Amino acid sequence: MKTNYLSIVLLIIALFSFVGFAGSALAFRGVGNCGSGGGPGWNKGGGGPGFADEFSADEIKKLKEERKSFLNETKDLRNGIYAKDLELRAEIAKKNPDLEKASNLQKELSDLNTRFDQKMLQHRIKMKKINPAAGRGYMYGGGSGFSRGNPGKGRCRK
Repeated sequence: MKTNYLSIVLLIIALFSFVGFAGSALAFRGVGNCGSGGGPGWNKGGGGPGFADEFSADEIKKLKEERKSFLNETKDLRNGIYAKDLELRAEIAKKNPDLEKASNLQKELSDLNTRFDQKMLQHRIKMKKINPAAGRGYMYGGGSGFSRGNPGKGRCRK
């Protein structure tokens, strides 16, 4: 019986590739995908592991209401930031971008970002008034959960 060594070698490479990719997919479960949570305390109204114990059910309800209110208030602003960013990127991507137009778009984008940042500051202070532990970790490794309309950043959209 004649053995086809090339077929055997390709089969072995395919098997190792499959096992390698499957192993890496399982190893990173929960990193970057929005459905698996991040451990104890996550998705219970807190800012990370262990924070759930610092919030009462009433505080969690108020925090969720405030967050929903903030998202509703800033929806048009976030959409405007996203649209203006796309316009600026499109202008810069042209073969011969217009400096004046790009500068004006950047000024408008900066203005929208400034307005959003002020709203975010007000929101953070309102959240801290509900519970001083709210927002712990923001800008210091915890992340804000807001993406300013850029789907590639921030938490997943549902």
